[in-house]
Amino acid sequence: MTAPPQAQLGIPEVSFIGRTDVPVMVSDARLRGRVSAYPKATGPVYVDSGGFNELKRHGRWTVPAEDYIARGRRCQREFGTDPDGRPWLHALWQQDWMCERPIIEGGVVAGQRYAGTRAFLDPGKVLDYDQLVVVHQMMTVLNGKRMRELAPDLPVGYVVQGDTPDSYVRCVDMFRDYAGIDLTQEPIVGVGSVCARQNTDEFRPIMEALHARGLNRLHTFGVKVTGLMACRDLIASYDSQTAYLAARYLRRRMPDCDEHQSTARTCANHLHAGLSWYRDIDSRVREACHRPPAARRPAMKRRPVLERGETRPLKREPPTDGSETAIASAVQSSQDMVGTDRALDRDGRDQRPAPGLPHGRTRRKADNDTLLPRPPRRDRETGRRARAVAGTPTNARRPRRRAPAATPGAPVRARRAGDAVRTPTAPRR
Repeated sequence: MTAPPQAQLGIPEVSFIGRTDVPVMVSDARLRGRVSAYPKATGPVYVDSGGFNELKRHGRWTVPAEDYIARGRRCQREFGTDPDGRPWLHALWQQDWMCERPIIEGGVVAGQRYAGTRAFLDPGKVLDYDQLVVVHQMMTVLNGKRMRELAPDLPVGYVVQGDTPDSYVRCVDMFRDYAGIDLTQEPIVGVGSVCARQNTDEFRPIMEALHARGLNRLHTFGVKVTGLMACRDLIASYDSQTAYLAARYLRRRMPDCDEHQSTARTCANHLHAGLSWYRDIDSRVREACHRPPAARRPAMKRRPVLERGETRPLKREPPTDGSETAIASAVQSSQDMVGTDRALDRDGRDQRPAPGLPHGRTRRKADNDTLLPRPPRRDRETGRRARAVAGTPTNARRPRRRAPAATPGAPVRARRAGDAVRTPTAPRR
């Protein structure tokens, strides 16, 4: 039995901080432009730097560390303290640099556009992807050092970045060597760039490598249920906004909606949607922590790729049922009565490919002697069926009908019935 990890509810509105006592995660993007005072917190609050959207949109950090620290001090002051006198602000996560390939290279991935940090860090495209990962790690380490110098009194949360288990361990050593920060002594350490890897075989080796390095209190950002169940014994806390995404896709009000004064069509920004998800996922994780982790399924064996011209042999098992044996004997007897060496199937069809048909196409026994011609193909240019006439090209066009030329001096047909017929006169000089 392992201790269940702590669930943190990602909230889209700052006002939710004072309406629930569950641990919440709020983005700094929601706190930047707020002029009025922050609400008094009633539970633990964690502030995320919003680094993913920042690098996705701009390809670099546009928010100075000094401004971010100033908002952190304001949060610690205005959120208040718990009954024991400790601030409700439990962590102010640093401005880290993610190491995911779309963040670095940029482009359009899954319908979302990424600016790419390469255009800012390496416009000449001199460095490869692995070298830019090291650059991102160094930028993360330097930002952590800067935040510790600016605010030694704030609960700054440090984040390790990487793309492989070895690179994550290297980032831990870089914090120690270049910033003088021993992450093994920190109360909580974030693990970045795992949101897209939580459903792959790379997620658990990364967490195991960090545990082996001495980091036993790890927080994962945006981990879904699949990765959470696979690494529940290695995670101390996690956060997610899946509840509001599911409520947005529902496209209607939830049955337990208590926002009676709201005119919204969905519950995408309602607190009850997040709380229902929080209770559900927390109970599932706690129940899973009481039982031993299930053995991992063996990897699925892939069928070998066939070369060009190679065919895969068909597996035909001998008939074991009495009905199948009777069918097989009936087919054999029908071959004997026909008196031919042609192989027939159970429906009396010839198994040999008919002349003029592709390989594998068969025909019925009654059509063995006469093969019906294929219908003429539809002409692409005219849209009519080509006439099967010898010597006539299939793409020939029918001549366009034209009205006969009028004879000079002939009467012109009247436009309406009963109109007098007039004779055209010579033009005036």
